[in-house]
Amino acid sequence: MADSNSTQDQSNDRTINFAAAGPFYTLHADATHGDVQDQLSARLSQLSAMLQMTKGAGFKTFSNWSDEIQHNYLWACSMLAEECKGLCDYSIDLPAD
Repeated sequence: MADSNSTQDQSNDRTINFAAAGPFYTLHADATHGDVQDQLSARLSQLSAMLQMTKGAGFKTFSNWSDEIQHNYLWACSMLAEECKGLCDYSIDLPAD
């Protein structure tokens, strides 16, 4: 899994490296600080909901899944977290709306 792009060589480098292989996504040139914050909030809400299945009462169901499904599920959570880290990096660099 690729690391997030937390250091940027150029201010116009808007690549976010969280995908399974290499740089795959970039922020649109017109994306604003608010756009990034909205996406970050949505993705963190999704990650939080997904992680509810791995604790408390949800863990019993989670632990009944096959090893492959558990691995892929946690990999998806990890990729969401990496996307959030990348979005945070850009949120800092973009001017407020």
